[in-house]
Amino acid sequence: MPMRQHSRTAERYLPHCRWADPSLLPHHQHPHQQRAEHRHPQRMLLPPGEGPPDGSHYPDQVQEPGSGGADKRHNSQEVAQLLPIDFDRSFNSEGKDSVGSASNDSRGHYSASDDEYDDDDYLECNEGRESGEKMVGGADDGNGWGDANDAAEVGLRRPVVATDFLGKEFATEDDAYAAYKEFAKSRGFGVRKGDIARVNGVLIRRDFFCHRQGTRHAKHYDRPERVREERLESRTDCKAKLKIYYDMQHSVWRVRTIVDEHNHELAPAVFARLIRSHRKMSDGDKAQVDSLKQFGIATSKIMAYMAGQSGGYGMLRFTKRDLYNYVHGQRVARICDGDAAATISYLEGKANADMRTVARYTRTSDNRLGSLIWADGEMITDYHLFGDVLAFDSTYRSNKYKKPLVVFSGSNHHKQTSIFGFVLLKDEEVRTYRWVLLNLLDVMGQKNPCVVVTDGDKAMRTAIAEVMPTATHRLCGWHLEKNCVQRVKDPEFRKVFRKAIYANFEISEFEEYWKASVESLGLEDNSWVKSTYESSESWAMAYLRGTFCAGYRTTSRCEGINAFVKGFLKSTDSILELVHSLDRVVKDYRNNEVIAQFHSTYYSSVLTTGLDSIERFASKVYTRAVFREVKKQIKAVATLLFRAKDSISTTTVYTFSRMGKPNRTHKVLVDPNEGKIECECSMWNSEGIPCSHIFCAMKYEGFEEIPPGLVLRRWSKDAKDCRLTAADSKDGSEGRLLRYGALCGAMSLVAQLGSEDAAEFVVARDGIASLTKTLQQRFVDKVGSKLGLSPVSGIEDPVVSKTKGAPRKGKECVPISQGERTPKRRRCTNCGEASHTKRTCTWHPGEGVAGNDDAGGPSYMEHDSQDAAAPCATPEARHCHTNEVSKRFPFRFENHRVMLFG
Repeated sequence: MPMRQHSRTAERYLPHCRWADPSLLPHHQHPHQQRAEHRHPQRMLLPPGEGPPDGSHYPDQVQEPGSGGADKRHNSQEVAQLLPIDFDRSFNSEGKDSVGSASNDSRGHYSASDDEYDDDDYLECNEGRESGEKMVGGADDGNGWGDANDAAEVGLRRPVVATDFLGKEFATEDDAYAAYKEFAKSRGFGVRKGDIARVNGVLIRRDFFCHRQGTRHAKHYDRPERVREERLESRTDCKAKLKIYYDMQHSVWRVRTIVDEHNHELAPAVFARLIRSHRKMSDGDKAQVDSLKQFGIATSKIMAYMAGQSGGYGMLRFTKRDLYNYVHGQRVARICDGDAAATISYLEGKANADMRTVARYTRTSDNRLGSLIWADGEMITDYHLFGDVLAFDSTYRSNKYKKPLVVFSGSNHHKQTSIFGFVLLKDEEVRTYRWVLLNLLDVMGQKNPCVVVTDGDKAMRTAIAEVMPTATHRLCGWHLEKNCVQRVKDPEFRKVFRKAIYANFEISEFEEYWKASVESLGLEDNSWVKSTYESSESWAMAYLRGTFCAGYRTTSRCEGINAFVKGFLKSTDSILELVHSLDRVVKDYRNNEVIAQFHSTYYSSVLTTGLDSIERFASKVYTRAVFREVKKQIKAVATLLFRAKDSISTTTVYTFSRMGKPNRTHKVLVDPNEGKIECECSMWNSEGIPCSHIFCAMKYEGFEEIPPGLVLRRWSKDAKDCRLTAADSKDGSEGRLLRYGALCGAMSLVAQLGSEDAAEFVVARDGIASLTKTLQQRFVDKVGSKLGLSPVSGIEDPVVSKTKGAPRKGKECVPISQGERTPKRRRCTNCGEASHTKRTCTWHPGEGVAGNDDAGGPSYMEHDSQDAAAPCATPEARHCHTNEVSKRFPFRFENHRVMLFG
């Protein structure tokens, strides 16, 4: 086989080396400017007398003054000097172009003596080898490195050849392997570790082979049951190798034999980096990948980023497959004890770190993970503050087990989404939702929400009615409109239905409007219209007026969470990866809340309404997002017309109407003694902010501030300020959280005082240890177990769940006898068989339909047009009806014979 010839200039090879003397590098190349991939020098043992080509000394070599740069060994009995230099330069010597005789010497079989020799014998052997190299190179200075002056004139240095290995010594076996790998990379082949020999457990011999050594076993060529495509063949029984042995007398590794004859083409430099032995991810690369994966960066994007960072894919030391294999290995290592067990252990660790974190799960009959619910301390705190309105919806394809994910959420004081907890469902049955809601209330201190917003799933509705009977169940308006489009094709009814959902009707007005609209469109007998009207109390604004919903009319926020979560999740994620990703989602939402709180606290709004005193007070009390809504109502005062003013005892009744709507009036009741103001529009009860009618009455009454009874704390800037509530006067979960925060502050002071000096530290440490032991014993006596989750005890991973989500198109399933479902198999469009495709079909048109005769070959199946049954392409479907056959296979019936389209 033709061998790759080598022709390199000195400037190409010199920057790849690390010399002790920087002056040996070209003037434009400093050793500290070398590329990162060339900064891993191999530690080589050089024979005495060999050194840099200019005669300068290496470190740890003694140079006598006036010696003219000649090397003097401090200890003449040393066999070699260990030098941290690169492999390429360590063997470099003066030579001609590789087209000449030097390249011929780079091939063949070379051997060294196996006998152990002393220093003199080694020097004689080395001198003989140097003289041979002198003939090859054409010039030599007597030390094996060639004439430096000639090198400067010629400007060429030959690459390392196989003969350079003879007589070389290595401190360790790994040094020899690294040196041979560098040589192999420059030549264009890979290296595999081969045979070894040991004596009394000590390794004394090691062989390194070309990566194409050996042949594939014959059994791999005859595997008819193989499903995957055969792997590409790389073995050519190449005989190239390097054999080293351990010299026990001198404690070094020596080269015994090197064979550099290859029976295959050598790879050029552009492909040599792709050979397996030359690919490796460094610790720095792995650390960078781990860091990027920790924050949800896709593996494909990591590869592109690192390639751009390194200057191109050619500068990387690994391939995309290597990166994917590493990431997969890290995933497997994290769940080595099982996905479910690893997830529960992780949540248990969080519970031990934060006593407010709670996680609960169920087991199936076969000891697998069923449902899982978890929430941390801040989620529980947010629920106590903003859990009066609860919304949740299930999302699919968030994990490889297809378990539905439910996110409990609400609206915080900045009108942003606040997450209260997560649930992985075993299934979507009523009993599962019942277990979820019961545990949610138990975790949240039995605080029931006032309103629950869902998409109308029947199992959810049943469970909510059982577990939260006092809560108002509001159905999502968007899902109702979607169902209307699917069930009722009349576009006029869609407009009517939308107005019925969102218009601020009185109950009597809604009933009249609905009846008249349905009759005019002739939909009195439509079953969907009837069933939807029966549940109008759950979706019509007329029935929900006065019910505080915190701005929720749809589950769009739930859909927004699901869409955002999908950016962190994949359908192939494990449960542990899912939990980690959801932690990142929560951190992102909490960061948005911190930013909103900062802008609300440290910035002031511009006053523009004219009611400066009221507007200024509102800007100081409400958060920025809520103040925008309040400001709209203050501005709307200018559109109101005063109609009347009456007095009933100490209560004043104001009547206002909107400009352009004189027939629609609203009455406002003001009691200045008690500071109460009420309006019949019920906006404050529905949204928690005063309406324009109330602000207009405040203007006439001369109020400069909003009465405290009209300021809903959940919309104020200090909604999460726990200092407003006494910690020791409350029971239940809220008091527990407050006491936890107070103790954390006290322990912070203990830590500060105890760190002043060593004596105070000992007192604080011993006191904390004693107090901890006492409280732990009291807790065990009271509860009977330690803090944290229940022990894992060998819980197994769940099975793939069956969800209610719509089936994916093209993936319909056909039921079989046992009740299981298996996907339909693709069939050949040429003959109809399911065992192959048209591209591999051996049947040709004109031969008839491929049946199975006694001989096992194709047969002709005649068909009479008077028969009720048409022949089918497969034996299992011979009795299919003609129409069914024509739908499944591209047949045409011609001359009473079934023919295929050719």
